[in-house]
Amino acid sequence: MAKKLILASFYCLFASFLVCRAQTTIASIYVFGDSLVDVGNNNHLPLSLVKANFPYNGVDFSGNKATGRFSNGKNAADFLAERLGVSTPPPYLSQPNNTFVKGVSFASGGAGILNTTSDQKSTISLPRQLGYFSTVSQRLSKEMGTKAAQEHLSKSLFPFVIGSNDIINYFQSNSDIAKKYTPQQYVNLMVSNLREMLKGAHSLGARKFLFVGLTPIGCAPKQRYPSATNECNNDVNEWSNKYNSELRQMLLELQSSELKDLHYSYFDTYNIFLDFIHNPSTYGFNETKSACCGLGMTLRRCLMDRPAKSDKTIVQMLEEIMRNYYIARLCIIFLIYTKLSQNKKRKRTQLVLPYSQMDRVDLQVSHLNRLVGVTDTDCIVNLRMDRNAFGRLCSLCR
Repeated sequence: MAKKLILASFYCLFASFLVCRAQTTIASIYVFGDSLVDVGNNNHLPLSLVKANFPYNGVDFSGNKATGRFSNGKNAADFLAERLGVSTPPPYLSQPNNTFVKGVSFASGGAGILNTTSDQKSTISLPRQLGYFSTVSQRLSKEMGTKAAQEHLSKSLFPFVIGSNDIINYFQSNSDIAKKYTPQQYVNLMVSNLREMLKGAHSLGARKFLFVGLTPIGCAPKQRYPSATNECNNDVNEWSNKYNSELRQMLLELQSSELKDLHYSYFDTYNIFLDFIHNPSTYGFNETKSACCGLGMTLRRCLMDRPAKSDKTIVQMLEEIMRNYYIARLCIIFLIYTKLSQNKKRKRTQLVLPYSQMDRVDLQVSHLNRLVGVTDTDCIVNLRMDRNAFGRLCSLCR
């Protein structure tokens, strides 16, 4: 829960920061980025495993339903739009034929600056997001006229909130990318690719930009977990901060040389987050290390977003969370199948079911065998978790 509160505070801070810096009225917002600003694009990617459409996504959003935002409620794109007095830009893939005069979000959870980052997760890479913007720019020119469209875009804001997934991919175990590049070479590659894409966005009419720096990624729960003391991964933090430094330098050089009419604000997310982490009580927090999402050791905090409760309460809450998914039914079948298998080995039957129920069980067990008996990929596609995580989830229902 603390992590979500920190994110909410961060969203408000950077929205306020930008409003203070703004000197003119913003016509609309065209968002590029990853899960921090995705408002639902990934829901329209059938092959992507990166989704935010579970019941606990959106519990604090209007209607209390998941919308594809990787949050329990509003995200940075929503807060930013509110502060600037414009509508939250809709996900591009929800209305791919729209002109989007009032703005649009191309952001995709799991996306990266580099194509290789997004390809691993079947999400929308930054180059592809820029391609979508090119299409929107052409439609605006056709509808409004070239001059009016260019004036509209020059008065619009273009937030770029991306780069975290590239760093995470580099430092994950057995990373092929790390075998190909040194950390410095990789950061240089990220910055040089982003530079070219900014020039592309500028050529299409973008003039006002917001760049949100990377957080201390090494302090994320997943990065802390391998540490016996649950401390931040200093290597990941070092290169996250190094990327931020290289990004700021690139922007200064780009503005002073090639794009003199480039206007931008840079939000120092790194140091703001460090202050939250190192001085939580100053902001009313007492927990900054636990995850608000994920499976395994953080399952209870993830699913409940509350302090740990009794096993009985946990099971009840799990049942509530899984009510709209066939995962709950598969868990039950999984447990029945496990029990029947154990009984068969012992040559006795302790579990008796009516014939009609057994018939349905056989069908479900057949499906379950196909699901987890071939590859983890099939299991992940259907359950969005691997076999091991699925088994642990089911064990909570015993």
